[in-house]
Amino acid sequence: MSQNSTLPSKFISRIATQLPDYDMLIAALDDVPTVAVRTNSLKTDLTGNIHKNVPWCSTGYYLHVRPIFTIDPLFHAGAYYVQEASSQFLDYILRNILPQNPLKVLDLCASPGGKSTLAVSILPQRSLLVANDAIHTRIPALCDNLSRWGYANYMVTCNDASDFAQLGEYFDVILVDAPCSGEGMFRKIVHSRSEWSVEHVQHCSMRQKRIVSDVLPCLKQGGYLIYSTCTFAPQENEDNVQHFTTELPLQNITSGIEVPDEWKITKSEFGFHFYPHRLQGEGFFISILQKCDEYHSLHKSSNKKRHYAEVYKDKGNIIKPYLKNYDDYSFFYMNEYIHTIDNSYTEDLQYLLSRVNVRYAGVCVGKIAHNEPVPSHDLALCLQINENLPCVETDIDNAIKFLKKGSINFDKQYPNGWYLVRYQGLNLGWIKVIGNRYNNYYPNELRILKDF
Repeated sequence: MSQNSTLPSKFISRIATQLPDYDMLIAALDDVPTVAVRTNSLKTDLTGNIHKNVPWCSTGYYLHVRPIFTIDPLFHAGAYYVQEASSQFLDYILRNILPQNPLKVLDLCASPGGKSTLAVSILPQRSLLVANDAIHTRIPALCDNLSRWGYANYMVTCNDASDFAQLGEYFDVILVDAPCSGEGMFRKIVHSRSEWSVEHVQHCSMRQKRIVSDVLPCLKQGGYLIYSTCTFAPQENEDNVQHFTTELPLQNITSGIEVPDEWKITKSEFGFHFYPHRLQGEGFFISILQKCDEYHSLHKSSNKKRHYAEVYKDKGNIIKPYLKNYDDYSFFYMNEYIHTIDNSYTEDLQYLLSRVNVRYAGVCVGKIAHNEPVPSHDLALCLQINENLPCVETDIDNAIKFLKKGSINFDKQYPNGWYLVRYQGLNLGWIKVIGNRYNNYYPNELRILKDF
């Protein structure tokens, strides 16, 4: 059975009224989806399987074929993120609208972390990203992907959109990649077709309106709200943008951003549309809005007091050899582990901890046991780690064995102590040599389970 025979008939009827070449879209939804990645420029440049650049993203690339990412050590080291090409357009948007002063940015519906890892890569220095997801079961994946990416200028929260009203006008930019009916993913996630209905589209539209209205009080006057979906439905795209600009103090500034004709992106007065029969990417919509008036929240500030506990300086000194620019960081406890964060974010951390549910902040560097450091996996992957620490460089076979939490074949005996395991110069995690054996400290929950 072909895929397009499973497309909902009411979807086909509606899309026929939207697009003159709708039959080409229907055919494209029965085609093979494109595969794209976005590289981590501070870790490595990829070669080999790359086909060509994603034109609207400075670090985005299409791949010739879809590999098994699970068995690529470079993926686990944070060298790249697998992200759908159309959604990488956020790179172009941010580079066109953001000033170069430090910013506070909220990624409201952040999991699994594609737009968050993109944003932290290009925000101005000393900027802070708050990556949030309202569903607590999605937080671990969000934390893992951000940790793998290696930056330290972020916090992860688990809150409903309305919770952020307690912060007042705090953020300069809010990203709302809103939960939607998923029409744009019909060829990539085929089972989403059976979940589609006219009623579901309407329900998503109402929920999207609520989310934007609830989060708007924490956006600064003059700040940007970037609204996106992965659907073709006007109720969730154009109709919502029109609602936002008539019922809320938001103005649509999409018209001020130009894109080259050869990119084949469809621009309307409401936003940018990505249609998979016109370009290499899945279905996507994005609109750029700006807060134009004061908007006073009816929410009262929380009286919660959840300040972090500072680490005694002598314990912080135990961590000192593991970090570059040690004096630039403050140390604090979260869930019995020592975290570190840039000194410029300490007041923000205190403020956010007292008002919203912060699940992760800065970089978890590890813990102290018997006055000795036990470095964390997150520390191994972060960009702030001391590059001169003892390490073991591995080949592909040993790298995969390590990622499976198996035994590595060493070509020599190493002195006792902690060692970074590296592949092509990138850190994968830690081992600890003790006499004639060593312990593999790769996290159990991240290890490769399957044989390929």
